[in-house]
Amino acid sequence: MKFNPDSQLNIHELAVEEPEKKESGLSVDMQKYIDHETWKNMNDKLESFRNNNNWNRFIQLGMNMKIIDPDIDFGIDDLAITSIKDYLEFQRIQSLNQDNWSGFNLLSLGTKIIDPAIDIHIGVPAQQYLRNELKSFRDVGNWGAFARTAIEMQIFDAKADIGIDDKATNGMTHKLEAYRKRGEWFSFISLASDIKILGINTDIKLDELEAKQGIKNQLEQSKNYGIKHGDWNDFGRFVRDIKILIAEKAEITDKGLEITMPKEKESLQSDVPAIPEQKQF
Repeated sequence: MKFNPDSQLNIHELAVEEPEKKESGLSVDMQKYIDHETWKNMNDKLESFRNNNNWNRFIQLGMNMKIIDPDIDFGIDDLAITSIKDYLEFQRIQSLNQDNWSGFNLLSLGTKIIDPAIDIHIGVPAQQYLRNELKSFRDVGNWGAFARTAIEMQIFDAKADIGIDDKATNGMTHKLEAYRKRGEWFSFISLASDIKILGINTDIKLDELEAKQGIKNQLEQSKNYGIKHGDWNDFGRFVRDIKILIAEKAEITDKGLEITMPKEKESLQSDVPAIPEQKQF
């Protein structure tokens, strides 16, 4: 099943600020949503997490930033890799003792996206936990969590059986519409991007004025929260999901999450280098 290309975002209509040419290092597409100062603030926050060995926050923010800008260089050296692996091993032991693998799985996923060269094997207990969670979310009709868990499972194992049938498709579609009606645009964009990655054929109606304005307002709200509190995780996640929606293709393969961006217009190529057509995570 394919995502409906007629429902893709019009990035020019949703843009909050004019792009900062060249300065941020971001593609033209992403400069529509993140100005140079905001991107610098996010990088500074990421650097502070790294300097303080706060790997939990580093991985969460870094994962979003890596998807937004695949060419970003975190400068992770051997010492940092060792420290990250030690932290993940600590989380593995904690998860084993508590029989709750959700945090460990998310951190492992983030590490895999940040640097695919870091050898990550979540292990049998963590994989079984994901399978149990997927079944539980399906049984109770928590389709937002179901979609996110299905993606996690497939990134760790592209051949995993995630059970995308008519029941799951209808459940996610109805949940998406519920988010729209309630004006919960953060959750709406999150689920919409998951639906696209999972290849579900549904019209998410992004071209409607209400959706455009709601998404634009949420973008500004998330940015203002980041400015006020110095916490850029929600903003990064929201922009990450927007990128997935404006992508020409977003899918999970045996190489991870692969995103293909539309080719940039020739008139812009002289100002800003185009994003490589395909990146894998």
